[in-house]
Amino acid sequence: MKSSKIEFCTDSWNPVTGCLYDCPYCYAKSIAHRYGGHKTLEYYMALERPIDTSVFRVLETPVLNELNRQKESYPFLFAPTYERYRHDEFDRAARKAPGNVFVCCMGDLFGSWIESWVIEEVFERVLGAKKHNYLFLTKNPSRYDELTFLPGGIRPDNMYFGATIDSQGMAKSILEKQIERLNFLCIEPILTAVDLGEFLDYSPGKIEWVILGAENGNRKGKVVPKTAWLQHVSTVCKSRGIPLFMKRGHTPAGKLSLLEKALGVDFRQEYPASLAKNALA
Repeated sequence: MKSSKIEFCTDSWNPVTGCLYDCPYCYAKSIAHRYGGHKTLEYYMALERPIDTSVFRVLETPVLNELNRQKESYPFLFAPTYERYRHDEFDRAARKAPGNVFVCCMGDLFGSWIESWVIEEVFERVLGAKKHNYLFLTKNPSRYDELTFLPGGIRPDNMYFGATIDSQGMAKSILEKQIERLNFLCIEPILTAVDLGEFLDYSPGKIEWVILGAENGNRKGKVVPKTAWLQHVSTVCKSRGIPLFMKRGHTPAGKLSLLEKALGVDFRQEYPASLAKNALA
């Protein structure tokens, strides 16, 4: 667990990295391919060239660089990997001041390719360090309602179970699954208009927080959201009293982000009360 540059959290912990969704706009994948998989043992020994990114691996110990013996980040690029040794890192860092910890920001802990025992081991750690809040995000949120090992079968107060949504089609697909434990949404990157009011009306889970962000980077086909899409989310959250956190993305300090330019005085970065306490500490 380490301090994070992600705007809406204080720390991140990545026992599981990688994903198989292959989203064209994925920032995590670009980071893994930029910094990982280049000087691993497999690379130098030519056991796997190129690295097979469809295989799920479990690492009990870090992969070391063959030249300098330093720990490799993302040794298998964005292939789903359970870096089990990171449990010890979490135990050491869990003594930090209370924070808002984004779990698995570099992967999808709840992807269909992740076995249930992996999820359960991750939760064993977070359930044992209750002074922190934990944020989970996935594009497969139906697995939240399958977490039978949670105390009393409910969602602990210090855990936020979120769904990532990028379009109206994805919102409808998630809404159809009727996920009771879902309690926040991350609409990022917003690629189409999203009928947030409809989602809130029909979701069985009470949505307590919404995060809104535009696509970063300069990829071919990048979607620049229409102001009306952003205004709709802002208006719905305000009318229903739901805290809304608008992301600045990779905009340099001192410059206005796309959302700030589009929304002006309506731009805001709000938290639910339980998260605000740690975010502002």
